[in-house]
Amino acid sequence: MPATLQNGEVNGGFDRSINQLDIAALDSTNQVEGAVGAPINDSSVEIISQCYFNPACDVVESPPGRDEVRGRSDLGDGRVPDAVFFEDADIALRITKLLWTSGPLGDSVTYTIEVNHAGYSWVILRNYQRIHALHINLYFFDASMRLKNRVQGDLKTEPINANGFFPVMPKRCPPDATVEMETEHAYVMEDYLTKMFEDHARREHVASLRFLEVSDMSFPLGPQTVERMKDSEMVVQKLSCNLHEVCLVPCNHDNAACKLFSQWKERWVVIQETCYIYRHTKTGLIAGVFLHDQHMKVEQLLTRNTSLLIKHALKDLIINFPNKFEMELWRCQMKNAMEKVAVDFTVPHERGSFVPIRNGVHARFFINGKAYMEAVADALESAVKQIFIGGWWVSPDVFLKRPITEGLRWRLDQILKRKAEAGVQIFILMYKESRAVLGINSFYTKRKLTRLHPNIHVQRHPDKNVLLWSHHEKTVIIDQKLAFVGGIDLCYGRWDDHHYRLCDVTDQMLEEGLGDAGAAVEKYGEDLNLRYARKPKLTSAIRRTGMGKRAAIKNTVAAPWRGLRAKMNVPKFRPRSRFNYKMRRAQKSCIEKIGGTFRKLFHTKSKEEKRAIHEDRMEELSMLAKECLWIGKDYVNEVKYAFSQPDCGDPYEDLLDRKKTPRLPWHDASACVWGVGARDTARHFIQKWNACKFQKFRFDEDHQFLMPGLYEGLELPAFLPDDAASCRVQVLRSTCAWSSGLLPDVVDHSIQEGYIDLIRNSKHFVYMESQFFITLIGSHKTVKNRVGEALFRRIERAFRANETFRLYIVLPLQPAIAGAYGTRAGAAVQAVTHWIYQSISQGKHSLLGNLRQIGADPSNYVTVCGLRQHGEIVGRLATEIVYVHSKLMVVDDVFTIIGSANMNDRSMLGKRDSEIAWLIEDTQFEDSVMDGRPYRSGLFSGRLRKELMKISLGLIEDLPHGVPPAEANRIVEDPVSENFYRGIWIATAVKNDAIFQEVFACVPNDRVHSFSELREFEKQKTINETDPDQARQVLQGVRGYLVKFPLKFLKDSKLLPACSTAAGLVPAINWT
Repeated sequence: MPATLQNGEVNGGFDRSINQLDIAALDSTNQVEGAVGAPINDSSVEIISQCYFNPACDVVESPPGRDEVRGRSDLGDGRVPDAVFFEDADIALRITKLLWTSGPLGDSVTYTIEVNHAGYSWVILRNYQRIHALHINLYFFDASMRLKNRVQGDLKTEPINANGFFPVMPKRCPPDATVEMETEHAYVMEDYLTKMFEDHARREHVASLRFLEVSDMSFPLGPQTVERMKDSEMVVQKLSCNLHEVCLVPCNHDNAACKLFSQWKERWVVIQETCYIYRHTKTGLIAGVFLHDQHMKVEQLLTRNTSLLIKHALKDLIINFPNKFEMELWRCQMKNAMEKVAVDFTVPHERGSFVPIRNGVHARFFINGKAYMEAVADALESAVKQIFIGGWWVSPDVFLKRPITEGLRWRLDQILKRKAEAGVQIFILMYKESRAVLGINSFYTKRKLTRLHPNIHVQRHPDKNVLLWSHHEKTVIIDQKLAFVGGIDLCYGRWDDHHYRLCDVTDQMLEEGLGDAGAAVEKYGEDLNLRYARKPKLTSAIRRTGMGKRAAIKNTVAAPWRGLRAKMNVPKFRPRSRFNYKMRRAQKSCIEKIGGTFRKLFHTKSKEEKRAIHEDRMEELSMLAKECLWIGKDYVNEVKYAFSQPDCGDPYEDLLDRKKTPRLPWHDASACVWGVGARDTARHFIQKWNACKFQKFRFDEDHQFLMPGLYEGLELPAFLPDDAASCRVQVLRSTCAWSSGLLPDVVDHSIQEGYIDLIRNSKHFVYMESQFFITLIGSHKTVKNRVGEALFRRIERAFRANETFRLYIVLPLQPAIAGAYGTRAGAAVQAVTHWIYQSISQGKHSLLGNLRQIGADPSNYVTVCGLRQHGEIVGRLATEIVYVHSKLMVVDDVFTIIGSANMNDRSMLGKRDSEIAWLIEDTQFEDSVMDGRPYRSGLFSGRLRKELMKISLGLIEDLPHGVPPAEANRIVEDPVSENFYRGIWIATAVKNDAIFQEVFACVPNDRVHSFSELREFEKQKTINETDPDQARQVLQGVRGYLVKFPLKFLKDSKLLPACSTAAGLVPAINWT
């Protein structure tokens, strides 16, 4: 029977088993209450680009900034600079077990050694040969240090160790030793190792670090008062399978061919609470970060007796150990990590999520881009170590705070540059679009941001192997402590508030005639006839007199920058030919040789002059910013005109004629969470980032692996906003192999499961806002998501039980896809419209159609609405839809799902677009009313739903027909009552829609059922054209923005695109 040494006493004899290891005993020696590894707290950096511990060198190097990278200070933490161990803490070693094995050279002994340092404990297994090798290394290290001292003239030639002598290594323990002899040998070996590591220089030697399995990542929390386990670390041999990695041949790594064509490489492997990593032993660089997940497995290979296979979605890792004892110890440690420490990530969770429900998470919502972008700007400013940004579209030139009163301070690229210069590492993962289809130009964003500072890292994904699907998340994560998720991209056209303005031309601009480029050319003459000419200042333009009034506006308020070259007939840029390229090189060479003589012929402006031009333009921008909220390309209307972000164009150059085309008002919503909810959100981003890095830049050191922060010791900010509510939060997502590096047969569609779960268990109402609503009832060959089926079954249950139940759906009145209905260019918008109507009201799979089939009156349960705004542009009445882009669902004022996922297959199935959302359950409540009875409404969900309804109904106090906040809350308090459902919500939508149809004859509407009727309808004159004054009087009856959704629009026409059109060649699943 095995015996252990306890407090210096012998409890029997030492085990001489030569067949197998006592795994249970090993497992028990390696368990300390709490965790298998030492967690990294918030002060530690989770992204490791370089590890400055070099196990292959004789020194431990510390490049500039090491302390910041390691996340700890040399002042007051008990260590000398560049040290791994704490200077004022001893290394305590205790041999607890001797394990005997038989070999061709006879019996050998392996020591089980418990190590403790500064409150960290861990177990190592070492045989006599390893201890002897350590002795030799440290002996020659001592000798070299003595010689160095003598050569440098140091008269003190005594040994450098603290005890004045080099410890003598004990002799081997004889195989026939008695129990007493083994015990005495263990004590002697303990004393030898203790004396060896008393000297600070010796214990910092790389041989000691390897022997004790420590590195610069071992003690991130500082000295501990309560004993805790250190992360498991070890230098191992990692298999590099040439069959799989070079020849691309599938391999199980357990065959003769693999043994023949593969090689072993030395790596330093670390098992942490949230992941395991391996590092290059020579350079210290991270070679792989593998997050613990539900599909990770650890297996032993049949033909490799001392090797373990760790199966992971990113890569199979085969590790070879010096002996079976160390292999079994590591298998126990991995098992402990997977089953106990990392259990939050390795077991299934509710709704199929990759993380559990987190309690005590503070959450806050934002409606529209103004509130959201201001909060994001402030959060970015507060970043200390890391910023993660994931986006479908990121515009570096977008302003996050408006009106723009501080120059470029709050422009996104300037914020990121400022933080990068302060040492913050910034990681941006963007969707890499097909430029033939989309004009968002992610390459422009990457190029502009990466040129700002080396601390800004950008990846675009996917490449050409994925054509139809996109990274659709919109996330911002600060220091893995604060996370933003929702529907709002940090890009053009998203900034808006509850006023939903249609135009952005101020009275002063109209009166002064700002924007006449022709007058500017006439005033400044030939000075404008150069590529780098000074543009006229807006200050001068505003002061000019004698210009026309409103008629003087030429295309845009930004015309001083935009129209000059057009007025001067400057030829357009043409692609360079090989001849032109050679000429330009010869030209450059000539200029460099002769100096400034020929400069005037080819480069009219010097760098100083260009800098002055830039400063002038910043002055112009500053003047314009005081007058406008949407500058240049930020003034967009994606229903009328498809956006195109140029490669190098002026971001402040308008795309639309502001005096003719209204902007598209943008209605959206997002949220933020603190603490563990943010950690889980960051974990999703890190998984995607590492998968992209592994796929595209695996051996590129400029692109770094990210490491998730640990959860222990995570603290909330000292002050949270007053409107932040404590909730239970679970991160949901839609992702798969292409988007997050999961196994090929693994698909995460927990967002869809979350929607279905909340709908099935809803009691009173469901309120939904979505950019699309494509979900059919029953089985269908094209549309596969099951949310519509869940909605139908819930309403059917209410109908058969004679219960009151309400379903509110708010959608955009038409998709934001450029192209008019009934034209060839409108094939794409018609295709999406077809599937929306098939889901709601038209066809045998529609929600309303199925309700009628069971005898239910849909109007008693379902209301579908949109939003519309009206205004004036240069004295002319105008209207435009308010584009609903939010993706959320509120259930019973207690549950909310909010994120980036639309109600369609692209977002719900998991195999298509990648999405992220939060399921938020309130734990704090306030008094309210539901169906006429007292009710406890959640602080997050209830207030979110009420605020959305108040905006739609125009009840906000500063709107034209707004009411005081208390009155507004009373009106929207009970969403189930007949008085609100029919008397306020539906009645307001119907009345507003009637007014808009009377004044503008809007399209889409319920009076147009076919394309032929549409053509006749568009020929009719409307009263906003024939009698504007009367139209203004009629429009005073509009309350808010709510209008009914036209469920009969084009119901008699075929909306699916013909095969002869470009849209018809695209698979149908692209539109769903």
